[in-house]
Amino acid sequence: MTPGDPVVFAFISVTALLGLGYLWGRRRNERIARDVVGRVVRAVHPCDQTFTLIGGAVGMHARLLLGEESAFSEALLTVILLPRQAPLYFPVSFLIHRSDRLFVTLKARGDLPGEGHLVAVSGRGGTRISPFGENDATAEGISWGGIPYRLASENHDVKERLQGLVRAVEAPGGIQHVALVPGQGHVFIRVALPDAGLEAALARLLSCFPRATAG
Repeated sequence: MTPGDPVVFAFISVTALLGLGYLWGRRRNERIARDVVGRVVRAVHPCDQTFTLIGGAVGMHARLLLGEESAFSEALLTVILLPRQAPLYFPVSFLIHRSDRLFVTLKARGDLPGEGHLVAVSGRGGTRISPFGENDATAEGISWGGIPYRLASENHDVKERLQGLVRAVEAPGGIQHVALVPGQGHVFIRVALPDAGLEAALARLLSCFPRATAG
């Protein structure tokens, strides 16, 4: 082969394009991760915060310490991004995951009223699940902002808390799953990105857990 060989030229061209795609994708993912975490920070008003990039382009972890006025001591965030830095794998990942994802774990200062789940049954990453088993009589369909969800609750207090959340957050946006897990003292939230209403939704969601009821 010679430098002018079409095969060599094609190889060099593809390699250059992949390299440019990697650089563009990495920078794009870093911007998305910082933007998402920044919006959560503005929603929860932490008193301290720590950030860690995951592999430089895959996503970001953040630990936000919350003030004494909050029902939660801290918020742990994980942003998982589509592999824009890997042009060849990106289409496959997009078909599987459909979107970037945000996972929020809120650590309660006190006891939660019981276990409960609010799960999207359609849309981006939505899935039909029965957290308490297929025969759970408490699971029911509910409309949240015109989107079908499934609500499962361990007791009446949890059901009222989740129904209050639906009333407080008029548009769920990309929220796929909200879970109260009393055994771990966590409220877990999964969000499909982008979500234009993320900041307002999280702020209103936190207001559904006033300090007095968490401890």
